[in-house]
Amino acid sequence: MLAAALVFLVVQLTGTGSDKPFPALPRVTEPVADQSALTPDARRVANAFVMTAVARQNTGASWELLDPTYSGKSDFTKATWAKGNIPVIPAGYPFKQEDVTLTVKGVYPDSILLDTLIIPRNDARAKTFDLSLKAHGSGANRGWLVDYWMTNHDNGVPGPPK
Repeated sequence: MLAAALVFLVVQLTGTGSDKPFPALPRVTEPVADQSALTPDARRVANAFVMTAVARQNTGASWELLDPTYSGKSDFTKATWAKGNIPVIPAGYPFKQEDVTLTVKGVYPDSILLDTLIIPRNDARAKTFDLSLKAHGSGANRGWLVDYWMTNHDNGVPGPPK
C-alpha cells in the first residue's frame, strides 16, 4: 500500500503520468428544509397517522395512510393492523393533537422528511420522531402517504410542571 502511494506521488510530481485531470467528485446536495412543503394535505396525513397509529387510537384508520413500502405493512391485513400490535413505535404516554409539532427536516423530489415532536401530558420527557411522507400522483392530484416512522432522539425536554 505504501509502495503504491509512493509510485502515485512520484508520477504526479515528475509529470510522467497522464495529463488528464481526475474526474470531479459528484456534487452532494443537502436536503432543503422548506417549511412551505408541509402543505395542508401533507400535514393532515402526518397528524392523522400520529393520532391513530402512534397514539394507538383507532389504529385501523391509519392503514389507509400507509405507503405500500412502509416497513412491515406487507405482514398485515387491514383487520390485523386494526388490532394495534403494529410496527409503529408509540409515544408511550398520553398526548393530544395540540401536543404534536411538525417541522420539515428535508424536502426531496418525491418525499418530505418531518421532525415530529410530541410533548407529554404527564411528567415524561418529550420525544421526537422522524416521519417521512411519500408523494403519490402529481400536480393537483398529488397526495401523501407515510412510508417511515422512527424514534429520532429523546431531546430531554421535560413534561409540564407538576
